[in-house]
Amino acid sequence: MSQRRILRRLWYDSLRKDIITNNIPFEEAVAALSHDKDTRNNRGVMVNTNSMSSNHSTSRFEMSDLPQEIAKVVNDMTPGDISDAFIMKDPKTNQDIVALVKL
Repeated sequence: MSQRRILRRLWYDSLRKDIITNNIPFEEAVAALSHDKDTRNNRGVMVNTNSMSSNHSTSRFEMSDLPQEIAKVVNDMTPGDISDAFIMKDPKTNQDIVALVKL
């Protein structure tokens, strides 16, 4: 893992602590910091883009509708939890990104 990715992940871990301790709301952090326009504009709410899903164009997902990296993280979460920072491939750009997920 490159030094840049390690530093970015540490920064996101610190951001997670600020969100959990209510120093900054998750939605505000997403709106201010996300590099993805859709995520930023939706204030962190993911939209199901799987056209074969009965939940298409909603914020509801079956585990099979989620990107594999996200499904793996949310599998052990309960509503309201915020994940640790993790690295995943951006489905739009295929670039490595650091992500936090709020369930």
